[in-house]
Amino acid sequence: MKLLRIISTTLIFLILSFKISYAEPVKVSNLAIQGNKKITFDTIVDLLNLQNKMADSNNLNGYQKKIFQSNFFESVNISYKNKKIFITVVENPLVDYIFIEGVKSEKLLNDIKDILVSKENTLFSEISLNSDVERISNLITSLGYFKSNINYQVVKPKPDKVNIFFNITLNKKFTINKIFFIGDKKIKSSKLLSIISSSPKNLFSFFSSSNSPSSDRIDYDISLLKKYYLNRGYYNVQIPNGSIEIINDGRANIVFTINAGNKFSLKNARVDDVSNILSKKDILIIKNILDPLVNEVYNLEKLGSTLNKISRYIDGKNLNATIAYDIQQLDTKKLDVSFRVKEILKKIYIRNIIIKGNDLTEEKVIRNKINFAEGDLFSNLKISNSIDSLKSSGFFKDININKKEIEKSDNVDIVIKVTEAPTGEISAGIGVGSNGSNVSFNFKENNLLGQGLGFGLLGSFGTESISANFSVTNPDFANSGNLLKTGFYISKFENSTSGYENQIIGSSISTGYEWLEDVNLKYGISVDMDDLNADADASSLIKTRSGTYFTNKFFYSVLEDKRNRKFKPDEGYTVGFSQGIAHIGSDIPYLSNTFYGSFYNKFSESFIGKINYNVNSINSFETSKDIKLSDRLFLSENQLRGFKYKSFGPMVNKDFIGGNYSYSTSFSTTVPNGLPETWNSSSSFFLDVGNVWGSDFDVTSEGNKIRSSVGVGLSWNSPIGPIGLSYAEPIQKSSFDEVENFTFKLGGVF
Repeated sequence: MKLLRIISTTLIFLILSFKISYAEPVKVSNLAIQGNKKITFDTIVDLLNLQNKMADSNNLNGYQKKIFQSNFFESVNISYKNKKIFITVVENPLVDYIFIEGVKSEKLLNDIKDILVSKENTLFSEISLNSDVERISNLITSLGYFKSNINYQVVKPKPDKVNIFFNITLNKKFTINKIFFIGDKKIKSSKLLSIISSSPKNLFSFFSSSNSPSSDRIDYDISLLKKYYLNRGYYNVQIPNGSIEIINDGRANIVFTINAGNKFSLKNARVDDVSNILSKKDILIIKNILDPLVNEVYNLEKLGSTLNKISRYIDGKNLNATIAYDIQQLDTKKLDVSFRVKEILKKIYIRNIIIKGNDLTEEKVIRNKINFAEGDLFSNLKISNSIDSLKSSGFFKDININKKEIEKSDNVDIVIKVTEAPTGEISAGIGVGSNGSNVSFNFKENNLLGQGLGFGLLGSFGTESISANFSVTNPDFANSGNLLKTGFYISKFENSTSGYENQIIGSSISTGYEWLEDVNLKYGISVDMDDLNADADASSLIKTRSGTYFTNKFFYSVLEDKRNRKFKPDEGYTVGFSQGIAHIGSDIPYLSNTFYGSFYNKFSESFIGKINYNVNSINSFETSKDIKLSDRLFLSENQLRGFKYKSFGPMVNKDFIGGNYSYSTSFSTTVPNGLPETWNSSSSFFLDVGNVWGSDFDVTSEGNKIRSSVGVGLSWNSPIGPIGLSYAEPIQKSSFDEVENFTFKLGGVF
């Protein structure tokens, strides 16, 4: 027994001695690499991530795994002998050609090529190939091609080269038949349908992808719905899923399940100075920032805005602190919110900013949209604001910003990883109404050449007018943070009633920026040539206005926007003022003024009130020169319903020639209409008040009597496209005015 113990102890000692002698360091110069032809020695060594250029002979399995994970090699073998590490590799062949069969659409073919990991003249990898199959499947599914087949074949024409053949059998493209919102949703389906990006297919949806069912789009729609509910008091809203239900060979329904829960309000909002770094004055100022939240409906967006205001104040006081809020549910309808201010004892500075994933977008575009730079003090506020800024650009569908701490240092590296999104749009519209019809198209690219430039081309062809507008926008001109926009436009209007044709060609350049919080300033110059041709049977006034006029104008506008959101707001207001000054070189110098704005108030989910107002004036600097016909003021059919466009106001003989002054006010509210929710319709009641008056010459009728009308409107997202109907009955009018009680519009953007 004793002898056995001695033998076992000796064996253990020998094994440990062997292991210790085996696990000795190996210099890089003692690495022997064989079989590599295209991949260099240094590249393989870099894959090993060696410390101090020394390899560990006891970590051969780890080294083999690292090299193999690079996807450069078919096989990797590693051994240790005579104080050397031997690495034998067999390289993957090069991809010579990639063939994609079964796809006829040139655009879809290019989209597939863009997402492939495998590229021609790069090393082939089975892992990359399998990833490509999954990527193609996700892409065509997102476009509505469900149950499609993807097969591939790898052909090796030479020992060191392969050709990849993808054979794609596209199923019939599915479209959205209907969208349902079920559960305890609290809000009408017609309203929810206006929130999401998906839409049912209609007659005019020729090119849109929004009417193709997609799991990615559904996930995005769920996020939009959650944000909408959280900004309206539904603190505990649950939207567990959105499902695609195929109903036949080419159509599918989308169903969103929503549990809104109760609507909550904030009972208290307080500041919690965890580290006692705030003075009494600081606490008082922060309490004033919090006061608007108390006894108001819970709103996630307002909480975020309040957090930013407190953070900006703390930063302005040079206090190195973090700010976050905690929410406590008091009962079934009340919440408490506490904003914690905590001092950061160790200051951290940003060393490097590393940007990844921007294959198209230039790095400077991303850097211009973030709120920090190398050498800045790190703060979570700067990170969150930068994420919001990058998201608002619309260039990226996914953004992650992480900090990478550096050992034994007060510095961090910031890694920004983005996933680029499509930034181009093409749409067309067909409009049919009681005042004529038109066809329009719109092409937009929001990230031209990856430089963050906006490009737009808008055209419209109608029964009475033709117009085209081309523009280029630089949101950060010369790294100033200011927007610069240039454009060219042309329009042609034919007034068959008054017997003249008007053609305008012009261009403009403008800049704009946020002057104060929620206050934007815009200014610029424009030049145009206005050519008016009168028919033989036109009135003497129209004939005297015939000719070509040059206008050189400076313009500016100031707008304060306090709406809760830009699209379909239901709270807040806007107020603005603008001027146009036609000056040096203009044939008819003039001054124009506009004062405008809106108010929004939500009485309930079914009753959302809105007031729009607009006051305009235009007057020539020279009493001997009259304002051009194309510059004279009219009210549109949306500003004063119940009256035909350009059929009221000052008259000369039988021609309505517009005025030097105008105003309009519209009071409206949404109202329930009793129609099934599945119709996705909304109704409104309105009261319009307005007038056009003033002239530079003798008129038959001044028409300075106030006009007003009352009416109802209905909008319906019908199977053949959006339909708008309104009926307005004039209350006050002149005997010369032309009435148009009923209007309708049929059409859409696709």
